[in-house]
Amino acid sequence: MFETIVITSPEVIKNEAERINLLFLAGCPKVHVRKPNADRGDIVSLLSGITPRFRNRVVLSGFHDLAELFHLGGIHLSSSEWHQMSERPSLYPGATVSASCHSIEEIDHFPFDADYLYLSPIFDSISKEGYKSQYSLESLTPILQNIKRRVYALGGVSEQNIHKLPQAGFAGAAVLGAIWSTEGMEVMKLKTLLTPHILTIGGLDPTGGAGITKDVAVAGDFGVRAYPIATAITYQNEETYLGTDWLTPEEIIKQIDAVKHSSYPQVAKIGLIENVLTLQALFTYLKSVFPYIKIVWDPILKSSTGKTFHRDPKEMQEVLCNVDVITPNLPEARLLFGEDLSLEALNRISKSYDLSILCKGGHCEGNIVSDQLVCSEGNTTFNLLRSGSSKHGTGCAHSSALSASLALGYTLEESASKAQIYVSSLMRSSDTLLSTPKVWNSSRSLFMLRDVKHMFITHPAKGNPSVLMQVELACRMGAQAVQLRMKDATDEEMIEVAYSAREICHLHGAIFTINDRVHIARQVRADGVHLGQQDTDIAEARRILGDDAIIGRTCNTPQEAVEAVKEGADYLGVGPYRFTKTKKKLAEVLGLEGYRKMLDVLHKEHLEVPIFAIGGITEEDEPEILSLGVTGIALSGDFIRKMKCDR
Repeated sequence: MFETIVITSPEVIKNEAERINLLFLAGCPKVHVRKPNADRGDIVSLLSGITPRFRNRVVLSGFHDLAELFHLGGIHLSSSEWHQMSERPSLYPGATVSASCHSIEEIDHFPFDADYLYLSPIFDSISKEGYKSQYSLESLTPILQNIKRRVYALGGVSEQNIHKLPQAGFAGAAVLGAIWSTEGMEVMKLKTLLTPHILTIGGLDPTGGAGITKDVAVAGDFGVRAYPIATAITYQNEETYLGTDWLTPEEIIKQIDAVKHSSYPQVAKIGLIENVLTLQALFTYLKSVFPYIKIVWDPILKSSTGKTFHRDPKEMQEVLCNVDVITPNLPEARLLFGEDLSLEALNRISKSYDLSILCKGGHCEGNIVSDQLVCSEGNTTFNLLRSGSSKHGTGCAHSSALSASLALGYTLEESASKAQIYVSSLMRSSDTLLSTPKVWNSSRSLFMLRDVKHMFITHPAKGNPSVLMQVELACRMGAQAVQLRMKDATDEEMIEVAYSAREICHLHGAIFTINDRVHIARQVRADGVHLGQQDTDIAEARRILGDDAIIGRTCNTPQEAVEAVKEGADYLGVGPYRFTKTKKKLAEVLGLEGYRKMLDVLHKEHLEVPIFAIGGITEEDEPEILSLGVTGIALSGDFIRKMKCDR
């Protein structure tokens, strides 16, 4: 996968750690800390301010011993450094080694295996005046294709030229001036630089509920730019299909020609097509113009309004070898592949055509919706509880969400998971056959945690207000974060409460997390999840929920705290402060001294994260606890008692 690295400004700048954290949260894959004029104290201060779970995406130039101390992702060697070496430096497990080169000869004669090498300058530098390119992409392309090393382009990389680099053979790019040229605009510039492009090819639906009009909206929800290419004008609404005017292959290709010089799309999603000849013409042309493009085919054999497009779907099998991913629903899969949709049968088809199959499960019976992904990496089933109401165009939306996620660099498995959740959100967005214009909720904010002084944890019990009333009242009482805890509820009971609780929290500007049940947090797109010591592994929760989810862990000892932060916890719920009746299994009571010891250990390990004290805490305890350096307090019983008094 093509990787983009942001190199820091060579000078120490104001609030730099905070800016780097925001870049990571905005999707930055990796940051290269390069400060040639900084002293050791400056580097320590900068690394200390970077959120611990992002540090494995930091590469360090100079002061290489700090890389292991701060659990960084690796080190980078300057040209003068690696010229004095004959062997790869011995580092801690998982650490990468990269280096700077200034000629093809240096890359050819590099003395040891490196994870990647910079080659510069590829374009005229933005940050160094007079530093001119020594290469042309045309001359580099055949050379790079014969080099086995991973080579990253450096020098003058910008939003105007970065899309040219993958097709030239570069494995990645490093950017500096394009990000730091305007103070305060780093995140905006990064998003512009990283915004991927896709083609969405299909019918024009005047309702906007399906076809390329829906595809553009879905891609926009994911932060992806979609170029719509019409194959037909359809006359339909969400309930009735009246007719189709087809465009010729030449007319379709002419639209692609109009955008090919300003865009290099990573994915082409193909939907409604008149016939196999048109489909073959499209495949041939797309691969000739964009050799590295992935093709996702949503085989629309029958519309949701009942219109049948291809009477003999078996002829459509002829084109499967040209497709990277196919996304049929269950009826379409049966028409294309036959009645046997067992894993064994789908695996045979996948291997026969070198094709990934994502069989969408919306038409399956029962309360569980199961999507089945079959590909060379293995088979994966994605389950969620059926929720919401039927919508026009869910098939288009699903395939577009998959395509947008692939363009963003997610794996096929991750993209399939995101697509399923997107459609689930779409189906709950309204009670009509058309979804609301904006489906995706993007309110997650890891760094709001630093401002949270009161976190409320729900406690369903006889005599207490209902859970949703607890959430509403807690937000009104000033809780900046709410954790939905319903230990004795079924999944079906909890998920309906969770959807409404999330909306209440977001209306009040509060963070919303789920206690324990990662699968519920995934489906309702909660801001995150809180895990007990015996709950899901942090890494597994991160894999399921994604990099922007907030993950908390309950801790009782300094050792548990250190392990949790190293595993990627964003915050710790530490307790109990004193005995509490709201917790059935109570760990050792900590008191003030317990918090003090834990904070000292984390500080010495350079692993500071937000810490929330929990367990039997009242309003009177708050000043003394916060004076220790604890971020905030988590309350349940004290808030609920006040709710009862105010009723």
